[in-house]
Amino acid sequence: MSSEYELLVMHKFVVDSAKNKYSGGPEEIKEYLEKLKQEKGIKEVKEQVMNDADTDFMELAQNQMVRLPYPKPNNKYHMVYENFHTSIEPIYFWCLNHLQKDLGFPNVYKLTDVFTSSEHSSFYGAAGQRLGLAQDKVQSYLALIGQFVRNDLFQLVRDLRWIDERVQYHEDSRKGLKAAEITLKGIWVDLVDGKVQGQPVHANIFTMATQLQFSSLPDFFFNTEIDKVENIDKIVDALGITKSVKNVLKRKLHQFMVWRDANYKELVQRKNFELKYLRQHYNILKMYLAWLKPYLHHAERLREDLSKTSSANLISAFEGSLVDIEVLGSAIPEGNNDYYACIMLTFNYRTKPSMDYSDSSRYHRGPVHVGETEITWRAYAWTEEDIDRFVKFKERTDLMSLGEIDNTIKSTVDAIGEDLWKYLKEAEEKIPYSEEEVSELAGKTGLSREEVRSMLQRKKPKKPEKKPGFFDPFTSIGKGFKDMFSFALPKFESSKKKKVEKESARKKAEKAKAQGQANTMAWKHYENFKKAHRMLTW
Repeated sequence: MSSEYELLVMHKFVVDSAKNKYSGGPEEIKEYLEKLKQEKGIKEVKEQVMNDADTDFMELAQNQMVRLPYPKPNNKYHMVYENFHTSIEPIYFWCLNHLQKDLGFPNVYKLTDVFTSSEHSSFYGAAGQRLGLAQDKVQSYLALIGQFVRNDLFQLVRDLRWIDERVQYHEDSRKGLKAAEITLKGIWVDLVDGKVQGQPVHANIFTMATQLQFSSLPDFFFNTEIDKVENIDKIVDALGITKSVKNVLKRKLHQFMVWRDANYKELVQRKNFELKYLRQHYNILKMYLAWLKPYLHHAERLREDLSKTSSANLISAFEGSLVDIEVLGSAIPEGNNDYYACIMLTFNYRTKPSMDYSDSSRYHRGPVHVGETEITWRAYAWTEEDIDRFVKFKERTDLMSLGEIDNTIKSTVDAIGEDLWKYLKEAEEKIPYSEEEVSELAGKTGLSREEVRSMLQRKKPKKPEKKPGFFDPFTSIGKGFKDMFSFALPKFESSKKKKVEKESARKKAEKAKAQGQANTMAWKHYENFKKAHRMLTW
């Protein structure tokens, strides 16, 4: 997995001097970094990333500065609050309510919510029971999805490939290709002639050819070209062969022509049915994935952060736990259009959990956390795009297994090849669905009729291209005059440049205003927290 500093660079949180190096989205920047690693080496690229990333620093001890995987804030405050007689939950909810309701930051994003507990603590056992239930559900759904893809989806695609191959023979034969007609005759002789339900009942052409009087029958059968059933008698009677051979040849050619037309219709109808069935199976697979994701999400959240088990603050024999919570609040200053004042609150708890009953009924028993709380306030001035990029950055560092499972299912389905997506598209766009078929699919899938109709929407017709109009030559002449005399109109270019400069100045003023509000509100939140918890203020 990419380091957190690489993820910062991938989401364009870089210093001003390095902004021109990185373009595109996170995946494009990741590919660019991978190429650099192959050209320059991992060590050199790591140094470049550390230099280009716009990161925060904190002095953990005197003259001991540590780099942190956060964008550099405009202002920052830090506090450690310790109380082993009061639960830590009121601290978090006081900070959240004060940020939202008192300071006016209505939009709050939860960025991080992870925990780790010591192996011998009571909290570890309670969390393990809940994790086991979620893991059982995940395991059962993954097994069901794997069986569904392997046994049903793959088989349907193979059947459709086989049908397409046979349909191609028929279509080429109808176009007059002799090789396709011979191929169909060979299939009929091998699989149909002289057989009922696959079992040989009477002699076919090649068996009859072993007899002296019918030795030429296969040659006449494969080389005689028939366009219509009505012309069989006329064409065969013109051949210079014995009457007994003519009678057998007429019978075989008539049977083949009837089979060819019926088989083509059967293949087309079967393909339509298989396409509908494939679309139904694919939608059921997506439904299973939708059911799986909540349990996978809960299992990931219940899973402990193993990177913190090596911390000196967590001893396996003690009753201890580490909890990390991070939220980001945003508010747009009055008069601003683009830049938001943002405050990020980071809570790092080192607690002693004790299992107790949460109410007087003594029905539900859960952990009560008391201990040390470390809080960090960070102030930023960000646009909506910056906020979205940071939220995605935090999502990428947490809950990675959801993406891994999605990629696993996607790679499994992609193994079938492009044919799957071609058939799904064909099923969605080309097949008309009647109300009876909508009712049938609704009964099979358990979905409502409206949901089935939305699944079976046809492709919208493309917008027709604009045809040349009568006045096009005259409008082209007008455009030519505009190009010729554009030198005489410099004021338009000048006004455009002034407009760009005015827009840049507006954004600069908005950013400064958002920075000022974020700094002020971060200080007020920090100061009011100290007052509310009876600390020294000035």
